[in-house]
Amino acid sequence: MNDAKSPVILLAEGFVVRPALAAHAEVRALKLRRHESPRVGQVRIHIRREKSRSGPARFAVSATGETRGLDFVAHSSAARPETAINAAFATLERAVAGAAGLRKVRRHREAAILPFPGV
Repeated sequence: MNDAKSPVILLAEGFVVRPALAAHAEVRALKLRRHESPRVGQVRIHIRREKSRSGPARFAVSATGETRGLDFVAHSSAARPETAINAAFATLERAVAGAAGLRKVRRHREAAILPFPGV
């Protein structure tokens, strides 16, 4: 699950992934993996190009962050793949930060209560 060599598995349906898009996904995944609790291991991103009969094509993204416990999953859809990836990772960031929950709040509260030196 924790593979330092490849933190991102990028799958694409209906189009060819440009190197710039792959680099963008890896940068977003590294930002997600900086959380200590819960520690996110591998991130899987599945991008599908969905054709529409009446409008332009859209890109649907499903992103999964693997942890030792629960896996975090986020879905998004946008006209451009970069925008869809950003929306999915924003949702994953909120989920991972929320899972840190009470432990994180307690740590910050204790730091805020400590008196200033010399007071």
